Amino acid sequence: TGIAAALVKLASDRANAAQQTESTPDAEQAYGQALAVAQESDDADAIRARERDLIALPADHADALRAQGDRSDIERAWRHALATAQEFGDRTAQANAYTKLGALAADARQWQTALAHYHDSIALLTEPEDAGRVAEIGAEIERVTRAEKIEQRDHVRAQGDTARAAEHWNDAETA
Repeated sequence: TGIAAALVKLASDRANAAQQTESTPDAEQAYGQALAVAQESDDADAIRARERDLIALPADHADALRAQGDRSDIERAWRHALATAQEFGDRTAQANAYTKLGALAADARQWQTALAHYHDSIALLTEPEDAGRVAEIGAEIERVTRAEKIEQRDHVRAQGDTARAAEHWNDAETA
């Protein structure tokens, strides 16, 4: 109906204004209200549009936080983006969130966590048009695997050097 469409637009406009002022919780609440009205009026186009808005909002927030550099806030925002994408069944947004979480873990040298996130991302990208993205993530998996092996090798070398310096020759030979 016309009234429902007007209410959806009003709530969406309020959400857009909140997003412009970087008030993510207010924007999320307003988009949620717009979605509820769209669902009540059974407006499929408006439902999907508000779902897309709700999915994009935490991802946009996470990207904005990246400039500030607080890793824990960024990770929390990407986990929220992942949960929202899962709630609405958006596999592409889920894969994007997993990829971002993988990159954060790799930056923190949490190699196994990064690899797990990258593999989770690839598992969601099953459409033919996803092939390029899968290849990009595959390259990240190779980079992380290589970095982990280099770190392990350097650690073993350092142990050997320490043992040799302390003249613990038996320990040095095994390292």
